[in-house]
Amino acid sequence: MTAKHEPTETSRAEVAAMCSMGVPQDLVAAYLGIDPKTLRLHYRAVIDQQKAIKNFAVGKSLFQKATSASHPQAVTAAIFWAKTQMGWKDTTVLEHTGGVASEPVDYDNLDLDEKRELLRLMQKAKAKPDAESEMVAGG
Repeated sequence: MTAKHEPTETSRAEVAAMCSMGVPQDLVAAYLGIDPKTLRLHYRAVIDQQKAIKNFAVGKSLFQKATSASHPQAVTAAIFWAKTQMGWKDTTVLEHTGGVASEPVDYDNLDLDEKRELLRLMQKAKAKPDAESEMVAGG
């Protein structure tokens, strides 16, 4: 049977230092020679406090960068802030410029003539240059 763990001022300081640097709890526990559950049982307040302190420091630094127009990372920081704090997200817009079919084509149920017609239309659409490529080619 293993001895019961008794926190000391030294162990609290070590836990605080490691947690302040983002060391994972399982590694902190291994360093102390205890189970991660024991770590959380005895050092929960230290772990939570250090996480809050470091999150504040990183958030403050990020916010200062995001709100400083002269900082070289201002745009990146502002985008990150907008995504994580304001609910913004990257979006992709897909615009369909062709006709709208009333229902999907069930290829397996087409007869041979319908399949040939579909193939002809697909080849025609593929061969037709789009407006953008015509502008580039035309100068």
